[in-house]
Amino acid sequence: MHSTQLSIKVTEFDVHQRNYQMLLAFFGLWLGAIAVYFYVFTPVFIAIQYGLDAAINYFTQQLVPDYTVWELRIINGSSILFTFILPPLALARIYAEPVKRIIGAYRRPPSTLLVLGFAAIILCLPFIYMSNEVNQQLPLSDGAWEMEEQITKTQLDMLNQKGWVAILGNFLLIAFIAPIAEEIFFRGGLQNLVYRITSSPHLAIILSAAAFSAIHMEFAGFIPRMILGMMLGYMAFWSGNIIVPIFCHAVFNGGQLALVYLLEQEVIGDPEQVSIPFYLSLFSLVTTTLVLMQFYTRTIIKPHIPK
Repeated sequence: MHSTQLSIKVTEFDVHQRNYQMLLAFFGLWLGAIAVYFYVFTPVFIAIQYGLDAAINYFTQQLVPDYTVWELRIINGSSILFTFILPPLALARIYAEPVKRIIGAYRRPPSTLLVLGFAAIILCLPFIYMSNEVNQQLPLSDGAWEMEEQITKTQLDMLNQKGWVAILGNFLLIAFIAPIAEEIFFRGGLQNLVYRITSSPHLAIILSAAAFSAIHMEFAGFIPRMILGMMLGYMAFWSGNIIVPIFCHAVFNGGQLALVYLLEQEVIGDPEQVSIPFYLSLFSLVTTTLVLMQFYTRTIIKPHIPK
């Protein structure tokens, strides 16, 4: 009896040790992907577009060329794909695990879950905007505001480009590539690995949502982005299917992009100039919560991650 109990304890310890090793390896692969992207892919891209001298200046002095708008799209899109999709896939390969155990199942989900997810994303918008107003009142350092302004400028450069080709390029990047890559990394790899270690879905969802918001480096919008990340995290955990948060993330990003274009055409007024009433925010929170509860009760596939 004693030897059997000892054997079980050793086995549980080995599993926990493996999970910790996988989480460390996941971060190591992510940092490695970033290094390869910035010190291999980017210099090669600059050399092709601007010549060898420009690539050498980038590599030795970190002098970034004045990219065109389309080059910014290529740089942003390729960096998202390379640094967010490669690490979880490489981790599955290294540890000889099925990809679906790392990122979640990726088969077609029940249409009911997609409809409820879509409804939750739409209903949460007033509460999201209210949380953004609160976030704007929080103190930020001068460096954080400078970074915020630089990121905003880059985004506006892409969004202000005219023509259908530019619009399709923005939708491809913002409403297709970004949701797929970010959900695979955060709600897939990171959230699942933290859950394996802590056995707490709530802690795993909160931590991965915080990381998701922080990685955007836009701290004036940290709170609303974290709330969105938590919603997507619960949908991913309850459904056990990475397609569900990808779809909902794409709906949110696509909706935000559509609002920008409607604003440019003066079809709607600037939402930042409108203060969200408290009662509308409360109604948004309550109805979104009810929809998410319905989502949970209709979940067919429960996540099963062996300890």
